[in-house]
Amino acid sequence: MFDFLFRIIGLPRWKSIEVKLDTNANPPVLVGRDVNVSNRRVKWSRADSTFEFMDKSMSDLDTGKFPSPKVDAHLITCRNKFKKNDMSEYTIWVKASDKEYSSTTEVLGDPGGEKPVIRN
Repeated sequence: MFDFLFRIIGLPRWKSIEVKLDTNANPPVLVGRDVNVSNRRVKWSRADSTFEFMDKSMSDLDTGKFPSPKVDAHLITCRNKFKKNDMSEYTIWVKASDKEYSSTTEVLGDPGGEKPVIRN
């Protein structure tokens, strides 16, 4: 049903989110910190080829709202089952030069800080 509506009103069926790696930033994996997906499917893509997505990406995503995200080295995709005003935190993990980086902020070396949020 949503595909039909998106074609009529001209919105893209996918919400694209570009992921960047900046090893000097906190967090080093940069995505939109608070993204509104407006009932669309979501895809996260790499800004460049200096890193790869890791399988453990999105493992903390609320699967009642985003069922079975698909993660490969170059792209992450998932469907949206959100209801109005729903939201979920998530973490994206990447690997570059045999080191792992995440989209969660670190506070004094503790990686349990703030995560990006996706909402409808």
